[in-house]
Amino acid sequence: MSILIVLVSLILTGCGGITAILGSSKSPAKTPPTKVISLDAANYVVAYDGEGSVTFGSSEITLAPKPATAANQTHAALVFIKETVDTPVQDFELTVDLATSQQLRQNTAANDWEVFWLFFGYKGNITDKATNYYISKPSTGSELGLAHGELGQKFLGTDSASKTAVGGRHKFKFVRKGTSFSVYRDDQLFYSYTDGTFPAALYTSKGALGFYSEDAEVKIYSVQLKRLDSGTVASEVLPLLTSNTLESRSPQSVSTLNTTVTNSSQTGNLFWSCNYKKITGEVTGLANTDCLSVGTIGSDGVFSWVPSLDQIGTWIFNFEASEKRGGFGNKAFQVQVRPDWTSSSQLFLFDPEFSISKTLDATNILTTRAPASADNNKTANWPALTTADSIDLSGLSEVTPWRNDGVSLKNALHFDALHDDQGLPLSVANLGTTQDLRLSYWFKRDNADSKTAVLANHANGTLQSRHWIGVISSSYTDGGSEVVCDDPNAANGGWMFVTTQVTAGKLKTFVSGREVCSQNLPATYNFSSPLRLAPRVQTFFPFAGQMSEIAGYTQSTPTEIFHDFTATAERYRPVKVGAITSSDLVLHWDAANADRGMAPSASAPGWLGWFDLAPKALTKIMGGFDGNASSGFVTPTAATAHMQFDGVDDYIQVTSQADLAALGPAWTIEAWLQPGAALGVDNNFPPNDVRHDLFKTIFEKAQYDNGNKLSHGLGLRLGKNNTVDAFYVNNYGSTDTVYGGISLNANQWYHVAVSFDKATSTLKSYVNGALESSKVVNIKQDSNNVAQSDGDVIGGMSDGFVGIPFDVDGRRRFNGKLAVLRVYQKSLADSALKAHCLAQKDRYGVTCD
Repeated sequence: MSILIVLVSLILTGCGGITAILGSSKSPAKTPPTKVISLDAANYVVAYDGEGSVTFGSSEITLAPKPATAANQTHAALVFIKETVDTPVQDFELTVDLATSQQLRQNTAANDWEVFWLFFGYKGNITDKATNYYISKPSTGSELGLAHGELGQKFLGTDSASKTAVGGRHKFKFVRKGTSFSVYRDDQLFYSYTDGTFPAALYTSKGALGFYSEDAEVKIYSVQLKRLDSGTVASEVLPLLTSNTLESRSPQSVSTLNTTVTNSSQTGNLFWSCNYKKITGEVTGLANTDCLSVGTIGSDGVFSWVPSLDQIGTWIFNFEASEKRGGFGNKAFQVQVRPDWTSSSQLFLFDPEFSISKTLDATNILTTRAPASADNNKTANWPALTTADSIDLSGLSEVTPWRNDGVSLKNALHFDALHDDQGLPLSVANLGTTQDLRLSYWFKRDNADSKTAVLANHANGTLQSRHWIGVISSSYTDGGSEVVCDDPNAANGGWMFVTTQVTAGKLKTFVSGREVCSQNLPATYNFSSPLRLAPRVQTFFPFAGQMSEIAGYTQSTPTEIFHDFTATAERYRPVKVGAITSSDLVLHWDAANADRGMAPSASAPGWLGWFDLAPKALTKIMGGFDGNASSGFVTPTAATAHMQFDGVDDYIQVTSQADLAALGPAWTIEAWLQPGAALGVDNNFPPNDVRHDLFKTIFEKAQYDNGNKLSHGLGLRLGKNNTVDAFYVNNYGSTDTVYGGISLNANQWYHVAVSFDKATSTLKSYVNGALESSKVVNIKQDSNNVAQSDGDVIGGMSDGFVGIPFDVDGRRRFNGKLAVLRVYQKSLADSALKAHCLAQKDRYGVTCD
């Protein structure tokens, strides 16, 4: 059962005020105007041009991304209507005269979807967007769906009859009203869709309108927009998932609405009524349907509504209160009834940050469910909830219900080990003998020196997720034997994301979304209610600290666990990373988010800094990193925290791991750095000698033979003049290098990147989001592929077979500050690298070209 708590107070200000409301007249509803949006560039926002062009002429807008020349390439352009970026829209009537003039793909056949797309309700950016979309394809017809993240997509509806040929010019009218979406082509109904039951549901939040072209030339000849959003109804809709206090999966109910009507300024009896309406089209008024036909009101004045699955959608509730003598006050608001879209197997989700009821209008009539605690002195009592399958809070008599940790933008349950022996029970029924169970949560502990049971299940079998100094552990006990699954290299401080999973006879532990341990379970095992947060178990102390995002699932995959981590990690970082591409990211280090000052290291790997890195990839720090101000971290939690490399003996050795071993075919290396002075050349050696140019290595993955000859490798370097250079060696000493076109100034922050894509054999170099140079290279693959290289090094060159750095004189090690380093198993698009620069430009005071 999803529980949505909303407290609504209707305050009557006196008979005079009430009479004034009754006596006022309302003007008739106005028909929204249709606005012609000219084709001037000032009326639009170009999100990206796909390495091609977006041009604005007097009679047309042309989207022409760069032609794709290989089957695995794609280029796209996206243009938003500016006023919908500034003032987002949900319901609209958009008329566009347009044509997909030609498909641009070369050498291979064009794909059916390479035509004009309409984006509507668009929120986010390139890598974390959420939008509805519509296309009319030349061969297979209409497609309506959702696009999310960088590449995620979900189909909602198709129609093979509504096809649009390439080259044809048509007037399209797109109409979105509530849960309905219709398309008219040349004034004839072309395609229509009405929300069914979940998950066939459009995104309902307001957003931007955009014109998108993928590997096609699209021309826009005219644009007209009519906004259909109602101005009489509160516009904020409770967001997906985050509005829910508890997500508990049962087939009959998905949400609960609790509403209290009170009279704070009048004496005598208060009479109240409630009307409701489910939005199925444009909102023109409230249906005269009594709320008590769907809900009940108790003696405490709380109206409760538990909608069924066939009631999923957006509802309008209008509450009216009056005295016997007449007069009324009213309040209308929207509630969106919708289960969690991420997983049908979710048992519950408790997120204290979003358990606070949301304010739906400007009068701030909504209040929090838990009592406020002004001084955080553990004096506030939790209210007892009686709703079935809810969280029973009565067991916690002394606890601060909402506490902000002063660093991250979140609230969390706060537990006190001195008082919370029994823990907080979660009443989740029917776990039974399920063979799959996953419990995930974020936590930050106060008692680092004590053993702690964080999540436990007391029944015939006991399942625990627990931790103590440097250890994250999962365990299962059936009264006799115990199965323990430990990660002995866990960080000691800061927020961490932990998952305990039972699946296919295995007990597994995940930290930061990565599996760190797997153990066999007995042939039979049993889990029964209740689950408890932070209880005292055996000799373990109860948990003292904070917890958030506590979720349970009956089944889940490692991909889903990792997604849950990356989707929420930004909330818990002291310094925000911003929207970056997460797919195929195999190494990410951010000094501002590294734990305990000297991470990464064996004892404190810095889970939030290396948030997408295999947990134990960095195991040692070599050279002079002693953590002081001259060598090591500088103010680790500051926005521009960094590792200082002295250029003599400082570097970090990265241990072998599968993700980094597979970089050969395509890769991207990017960094935020501040270089020292350029090293120039050493004239003691002739120009053709490898020792002549004194480059500086930022990141290298390489293999050297016994003669210290570079045989295979790739990496990011700063050249003799501080240019951003990429190199790739895969043929025993034959090096292909692309040299950057800009010399970086010493002691100035830059975003730099290099990439290689085997499909095009192209090396590229970037500075501050702009492509500086590129080169088609001749890479010969052989049996000794770069994937077999010996080591991966930050700030210096690889050890090689003999274990002695080739740059033993220290002349090719980085001197400067390194704040962020990311490595991908793919070649990122120009637009993605520019977006990465924009995401953190304010942090470093950089202008992204």
